[in-house]
Amino acid sequence: MAALQNLAASYCKTETGHCDWEWKMVNETDKHTKLVLSDDSPLKIDGEAVRLEIGKNEELLDALGNWLCQGPVDDDVDPSRVSGLNPWPSEAILGHGYEELPSMVTWAAVGVWKNLAISQWTHELHFAKPFGCLCIVSLSDDWLEASKASDALYHIGVANEEVDCFEERLRYHHDDFCQDEPSWEDSQRNSCATYKAEQLCVYADDLAEAHSDIESATEACCVCGGGTIFDPATCVDLEEWKDGDGDGCGVYEEHAWCFEHGGNVDGYGNGVSADTACCVCGGGLFIDQGGERNEL
Repeated sequence: MAALQNLAASYCKTETGHCDWEWKMVNETDKHTKLVLSDDSPLKIDGEAVRLEIGKNEELLDALGNWLCQGPVDDDVDPSRVSGLNPWPSEAILGHGYEELPSMVTWAAVGVWKNLAISQWTHELHFAKPFGCLCIVSLSDDWLEASKASDALYHIGVANEEVDCFEERLRYHHDDFCQDEPSWEDSQRNSCATYKAEQLCVYADDLAEAHSDIESATEACCVCGGGTIFDPATCVDLEEWKDGDGDGCGVYEEHAWCFEHGGNVDGYGNGVSADTACCVCGGGLFIDQGGERNEL
């Protein structure tokens, strides 16, 4: 997998071989933009031929999507901890295979998507499914995994991750804004709680329940990108809440601060964070049909 991401890359005439890509307007009339190389990183080796071959292989693309969605690496639950090895890509050592370090395959898959996204023809054809997982992996605590996902998002035209990835990240981080399909189980009687605890989303298609109206965990379970997002209109912010700088929930929404600052408590709102106080950050209060306020 690591070799595949290298083959799909393009290399430039720079000291490190790295290419610097940027979005530029190529047509002033219709404001059309295009992903192009910057002037200071001329192309040396083009991986377009490999990207074309990857784009033709639907089975490979499905596998790459599944491995991407296995991330981000989690030091608390990653199976590779049983081997005593560090699962984080940025700190991994050579000489170990998938069974010992499965997180390395996820990291490599992210790299393939990053390089595949260099070719604009792939954006509409192949990025609908992996988009949400790229949004999540870009928040990884491992800088190498996060940077590759962020680069992929930039390559497909995401100018502001906080805004464009908001709903995907909200679904992943704030269970209270998303509800799993009640009583749903797959063909092996695994519930959505099991999918979350055992990181089974990557196997969702293989374990789909053919006799159910909702076949796959990708439709039923929040952790796999399914479930039902609550209507934000039923949520109200905590009255008069402000952080230590005097900024309220409206400011957090305007500047998309939730994922960077939403969990801060020290000096913020008398010990109440934006994650607790503000609907936009996954907090606040929901109004039920009887008009009662129910804390999340």
